[in-house]
Amino acid sequence: GYNQGLSRELNQVTDVWLSLRSSLQADTSLTLLIHDGRESFRFVLSMAARKVELRRGGKVVEEASLPNISVGIPVELECGILDRQLFLQVRGAEVIWQRYEPHPETERIPRPDPIQIGVTSSERVTVTNLQVFRDIYYLERVGRASEETTLGADAYFVIGDNVPLS
Repeated sequence: GYNQGLSRELNQVTDVWLSLRSSLQADTSLTLLIHDGRESFRFVLSMAARKVELRRGGKVVEEASLPNISVGIPVELECGILDRQLFLQVRGAEVIWQRYEPHPETERIPRPDPIQIGVTSSERVTVTNLQVFRDIYYLERVGRASEETTLGADAYFVIGDNVPLS
């Protein structure tokens, strides 16, 4: 290893982002669960009711109309937690975006399954193009100077593969 003398304090990161394509049927109820290590959040999309609910634990905290989605035609869905904000997008359009504060008295316990997908439908529902994005926490170099550096017209700023000491 390298940088053995540097502090390697770990930072807990709860950000997770799910992207997928799904062809929903007229009676489909699609649940996208996101867990931040403390609690669960569910986005429940109901094609029959043409609405989506955001549930925190078992309580509905926000409802929104589901955009016009054609039955059986694949649609892009994205949901997740970013910087203590919950979001759901359909075809790139914001449907729900809500800030939240985690319960401070609840200890964060990392989970191997922070995302779950559930479907109820009388017909076949396909889910493709699954992608999961996780936040990356960049550690600052120990003793890093706090002042900014201005480069001259003939200067270069070089960054290598050893980010803490580049």
